[in-house]
Amino acid sequence: WRKQGERIIEVLFEYLIELYNKNGFVIKKYGVGDSNELDISFGSYVKKMKPFYLKEKTSPNQIVCDYIGGMTDHYALRCMKILSIPDPIKF
Repeated sequence: WRKQGERIIEVLFEYLIELYNKNGFVIKKYGVGDSNELDISFGSYVKKMKPFYLKEKTSPNQIVCDYIGGMTDHYALRCMKILSIPDPIKF
């Protein structure tokens, strides 16, 4: 189980750090294009925490770690599903 848990955290971190590096504190970018539930939720978190993170000059890695650290197991698994299982094709 440990390896699976580590892999989930690794995948979430890689995805979110790429997302943050692309959008930073430009909150409106988190809900456009091919955004998913995770993108929007992370954007809301960044928006809420922006004053603190700017004041503390927090690194992107720490911002992402804080977000992942606040996830429940259930939510982390749901996010992993969002990232790894494509939406059904609709005809």
